[in-house]
Amino acid sequence: MTGLGDRAEAISELTGTPHVVLLIVWSGNAVIQITYTSYASPSGPPMPTPAAQLATATAMARVILATRIQA
Repeated sequence: MTGLGDRAEAISELTGTPHVVLLIVWSGNAVIQITYTSYASPSGPPMPTPAAQLATATAMARVILATRIQA
């Protein structure tokens, strides 16, 4: 992934339940790891799409990076 820290990789496991998106970001001497796990529930809301899971994890990483820079 470009534009996120010095380097970022997304790994996903989307077969069956749960769906898991793992985002690892390297920035300076920091490593940020975000795992977004989604479970199917017959009576609950539909599971988010893989793209939505990745977008959410990316947004979270951006907030963490911005907070780290301000500290």
